[in-house]
Amino acid sequence: MNGSSPRTERSIIAKCSEQSLGWKRATSVAIVAVALSAASAPAVAEPHCLRVVNVDFWDVLYIRAKDSHRSKAVGAIAPDHDGTIELTGPCMPQGQSPERQWCPVHYYPLPSVRISGYVKAYFTTATACPKGFSGAS
Repeated sequence: MNGSSPRTERSIIAKCSEQSLGWKRATSVAIVAVALSAASAPAVAEPHCLRVVNVDFWDVLYIRAKDSHRSKAVGAIAPDHDGTIELTGPCMPQGQSPERQWCPVHYYPLPSVRISGYVKAYFTTATACPKGFSGAS
């Protein structure tokens, strides 16, 4: 998670107090810190699902066996697919742009079929999972 810890928030308040900024200003800084940490939390409830973006209608998003474009394609997702893409872990390497990140996924083109692998983060965005979807069991 990219959010700040309570310890970090306390240190912000302490530093503001030490610098004679006053309690009112220190409280404002702490409120901003808490708001920023809340804003960085994922907005999608568990399980996390994705949808395809930045892929032309005639193209597909390949699911790779490993987190590399040189890895074997184990599946493909059309931009207008009806299946469910479940994010199964954090996209790596963290802190990099989406063009450089690989996300581990399970793709369910049908309820009884699962394809597992990696997709480029740049070609996905978070979305709500379908009602009743429980993820990998």
